[in-house]
Amino acid sequence: ACNEKGFVVEVNGEKQQLEAGTSVWTAGVRGSKLMEESFEGVKRGRIINKQDLTIEGHDDIFVIGDCSAFIPAGEERPLPTTAQIAMQQGEHVAKNIKHILNGESKEDFQYVNRGTVCSLGAHDGVGIVYGRDITGKKAALMKKVIDTRAVFKLGGIGLAFKKGKF
Repeated sequence: ACNEKGFVVEVNGEKQQLEAGTSVWTAGVRGSKLMEESFEGVKRGRIINKQDLTIEGHDDIFVIGDCSAFIPAGEERPLPTTAQIAMQQGEHVAKNIKHILNGESKEDFQYVNRGTVCSLGAHDGVGIVYGRDITGKKAALMKKVIDTRAVFKLGGIGLAFKKGKF
Protein backbone atom coordinates (compact mmCIF):
# COMPACT_ATOMS: atom_id res chain seq x y z
CA ALA A 1 0.00 0.00 0.00
CA CYS A 2 1.14 3.54 -0.73
CA ASN A 3 1.09 6.22 1.97
CA GLU A 4 2.56 9.68 2.60
CA LYS A 5 5.91 8.19 3.71
CA GLY A 6 6.35 5.71 0.83
CA PHE A 7 5.10 2.12 0.67
CA VAL A 8 4.07 -0.63 3.08
CA VAL A 9 5.07 -4.06 1.84
CA GLU A 10 4.58 -7.51 3.29
CA VAL A 11 7.54 -9.89 3.37
CA ASN A 12 7.07 -13.37 4.89
CA GLY A 13 3.90 -12.23 6.66
CA GLU A 14 5.56 -9.16 8.23
CA LYS A 15 4.60 -5.63 7.15
CA GLN A 16 7.44 -3.17 6.61
CA GLN A 17 7.46 0.55 5.79
CA LEU A 18 9.69 1.48 2.85
CA GLU A 19 10.31 5.21 3.05
CA ALA A 20 10.56 7.16 -0.20
CA GLY A 21 10.58 10.84 -1.11
CA THR A 22 9.28 9.94 -4.56
CA SER A 23 6.85 7.09 -5.24
CA VAL A 24 6.48 5.45 -8.64
CA TRP A 25 3.51 3.14 -9.09
CA THR A 26 3.68 0.52 -11.83
CA ALA A 27 0.88 -1.84 -12.74
CA GLY A 28 -0.06 -4.05 -15.64
CA VAL A 29 -2.81 -4.45 -18.23
CA ARG A 30 -5.37 -2.21 -16.51
CA GLY A 31 -4.98 1.03 -14.66
CA SER A 32 -4.73 0.78 -10.89
CA LYS A 33 -7.84 0.83 -8.72
CA LEU A 34 -5.86 3.32 -6.62
CA MET A 35 -6.44 5.86 -9.41
CA GLU A 36 -10.22 5.51 -9.09
CA GLU A 37 -9.96 5.96 -5.32
CA SER A 38 -7.70 9.01 -5.60
CA PHE A 39 -9.03 11.15 -8.46
CA GLU A 40 -12.33 12.21 -10.03
CA GLY A 41 -13.12 11.25 -13.62
CA VAL A 42 -11.14 8.00 -13.67
CA LYS A 43 -12.60 5.23 -15.83
CA ARG A 44 -11.26 1.66 -15.72
CA GLY A 45 -8.22 2.87 -13.78
CA ARG A 46 -7.28 5.46 -16.41
CA ILE A 47 -7.22 9.25 -16.07
CA ILE A 48 -7.11 11.76 -18.91
CA ASN A 49 -3.73 13.48 -19.21
CA LYS A 50 -2.95 16.98 -20.28
CA GLN A 51 -0.63 17.20 -23.29
CA ASP A 52 2.47 17.32 -21.04
CA LEU A 53 1.34 14.05 -19.33
CA THR A 54 0.32 15.75 -16.07
CA ILE A 55 -3.31 15.66 -14.94
CA GLU A 56 -5.81 18.48 -14.51
CA GLY A 57 -5.35 20.30 -11.23
CA HIS A 58 -2.03 18.57 -10.47
CA ASP A 59 0.90 20.03 -12.42
CA ASP A 60 3.27 17.97 -10.26
CA ILE A 61 1.72 14.57 -11.01
CA PHE A 62 2.62 12.75 -14.22
CA VAL A 63 0.56 9.72 -15.24
CA ILE A 64 1.85 7.26 -17.84
CA GLY A 65 1.34 3.70 -19.02
CA ASP A 66 -1.78 1.72 -18.11
CA CYS A 67 -3.14 4.53 -15.89
CA SER A 68 -2.81 7.12 -18.67
CA ALA A 69 -5.69 8.03 -20.97
CA PHE A 70 -3.64 10.34 -23.19
CA ILE A 71 -5.63 11.88 -26.04
CA PRO A 72 -3.33 13.42 -28.67
CA ALA A 73 -4.25 16.99 -29.67
CA GLY A 74 -6.98 16.98 -32.32
CA GLU A 75 -8.02 13.38 -31.62
CA GLU A 76 -11.04 12.01 -29.78
CA ARG A 77 -9.86 8.71 -28.31
CA PRO A 78 -7.00 7.95 -25.93
CA LEU A 79 -3.95 5.99 -27.05
CA PRO A 80 -4.06 2.27 -26.15
CA THR A 81 -2.15 0.85 -23.20
CA THR A 82 0.85 -0.62 -24.98
CA ALA A 83 4.46 -0.99 -23.85
CA GLN A 84 5.69 1.10 -26.80
CA ILE A 85 3.56 4.06 -25.72
CA ALA A 86 4.40 3.64 -22.02
CA MET A 87 8.14 3.58 -22.76
CA GLN A 88 7.91 6.75 -24.84
CA GLN A 89 5.85 8.39 -22.09
CA GLY A 90 8.43 7.38 -19.48
CA GLU A 91 11.26 8.89 -21.49
CA HIS A 92 9.22 12.05 -22.03
CA VAL A 93 8.41 12.43 -18.32
CA ALA A 94 12.11 12.07 -17.49
CA LYS A 95 12.83 14.96 -19.88
CA ASN A 96 10.04 17.05 -18.36
CA ILE A 97 11.33 16.44 -14.83
CA LYS A 98 14.76 17.62 -16.02
CA HIS A 99 13.10 20.74 -17.48
CA ILE A 100 11.36 21.42 -14.16
CA LEU A 101 14.62 21.03 -12.21
CA ASN A 102 16.32 23.44 -14.63
CA GLY A 103 13.50 26.00 -14.31
CA GLU A 104 12.38 25.41 -17.90
CA SER A 105 8.90 24.85 -19.33
CA LYS A 106 7.55 21.34 -19.75
CA GLU A 107 7.09 20.05 -23.29
CA ASP A 108 4.02 18.33 -24.75
CA PHE A 109 4.21 14.59 -25.43
CA GLN A 110 4.31 13.48 -29.06
CA TYR A 111 3.76 9.76 -29.64
CA VAL A 112 5.75 8.24 -32.53
CA ASN A 113 4.04 5.10 -33.87
CA ARG A 114 6.79 2.72 -34.96
CA GLY A 115 4.40 -0.14 -35.65
CA THR A 116 3.14 -3.25 -33.90
CA VAL A 117 4.47 -6.80 -33.86
CA CYS A 118 2.85 -9.92 -32.45
CA SER A 119 4.63 -13.25 -32.02
CA LEU A 120 2.66 -16.37 -32.85
CA GLY A 121 5.18 -18.78 -31.42
CA ALA A 122 8.94 -19.02 -31.43
CA HIS A 123 9.29 -18.87 -35.21
CA ASP A 124 6.14 -17.12 -36.46
CA GLY A 125 4.54 -13.72 -36.14
CA VAL A 126 2.77 -10.83 -37.82
CA GLY A 127 3.19 -7.09 -37.69
CA ILE A 128 3.55 -3.68 -39.23
CA VAL A 129 6.90 -1.94 -38.74
CA TYR A 130 7.25 1.64 -40.01
CA GLY A 131 4.29 1.02 -42.32
CA ARG A 132 5.61 -2.26 -43.80
CA ASP A 133 3.84 -5.59 -43.26
CA ILE A 134 6.03 -8.39 -41.92
CA THR A 135 5.11 -12.02 -41.29
CA GLY A 136 6.62 -15.36 -40.35
CA LYS A 137 10.19 -15.67 -39.09
CA LYS A 138 10.97 -12.00 -39.80
CA ALA A 139 8.12 -10.91 -37.52
CA ALA A 140 9.14 -13.37 -34.78
CA LEU A 141 12.73 -12.12 -34.95
CA MET A 142 11.58 -8.48 -34.87
CA LYS A 143 9.48 -9.23 -31.76
CA LYS A 144 12.58 -10.71 -30.06
CA VAL A 145 14.62 -7.63 -31.03
CA ILE A 146 11.93 -5.31 -29.64
CA ASP A 147 11.70 -7.29 -26.38
CA THR A 148 15.49 -7.32 -26.00
CA ARG A 149 15.68 -3.57 -26.62
CA ALA A 150 13.02 -2.94 -23.97
CA VAL A 151 14.79 -5.10 -21.37
CA PHE A 152 18.13 -3.47 -22.25
CA LYS A 153 16.68 0.03 -21.87
CA LEU A 154 15.21 -0.87 -18.48
CA GLY A 155 18.16 -2.66 -16.94
CA GLY A 156 21.16 -2.52 -19.23
CA ILE A 157 23.17 -5.34 -20.72
CA GLY A 158 23.32 -7.29 -17.44
CA LEU A 159 19.52 -7.61 -17.21
CA ALA A 160 19.26 -8.42 -20.91
CA PHE A 161 21.74 -11.30 -20.45
CA LYS A 162 20.02 -12.44 -17.25
CA LYS A 163 16.63 -12.56 -18.98
CA GLY A 164 18.13 -14.64 -21.78
CA LYS A 165 17.45 -12.16 -24.55
CA PHE A 166 20.78 -12.79 -26.31
